[in-house]
Amino acid sequence: MSSPSSPEELDGWLRGYGWSPERNIGEEAEELVRSAVEVFARYGVPTSPSSCALSVVRNYGKLEFFLHDRPENHAVMVPGIVYKGQAEEVAEFEQELGAKVFAVGHDTYDGALFLVDDSNRVFLLHHSGDYFLGTGMREAFFTFMYGEFQDAEDFHA
Repeated sequence: MSSPSSPEELDGWLRGYGWSPERNIGEEAEELVRSAVEVFARYGVPTSPSSCALSVVRNYGKLEFFLHDRPENHAVMVPGIVYKGQAEEVAEFEQELGAKVFAVGHDTYDGALFLVDDSNRVFLLHHSGDYFLGTGMREAFFTFMYGEFQDAEDFHA
């Protein structure tokens, strides 16, 4: 499926992967969140989702979106971490931001995490730096594919 070339095409692109505005995976979301919380706890990092992050998991959870028309690069919308050490990186980012965040998914190309705060702002925790992608996952996906990333430091408390 070809990536959307404009924000107006985004909903159709997302729908092609099984998303809809009314999608709700219900109790499956609760289990995904519980599993992520347990993984973070194993690394000594307490976490819990805000209502915004939980809403993202309910609406996008378990979906995979191919990004940049490259099969090796897709977003996997499963909460948690990708590699050892990320739980601590999330905790450090949260402290710098001055707001609680929850990891709602990741990019398969390099394991970057999509983080959502309690204001529905979406950040990307990436090995090259931390970035603000927008408010809401729709804006975040489009920014991730085509936009200029804004440094997350601009949002620190």
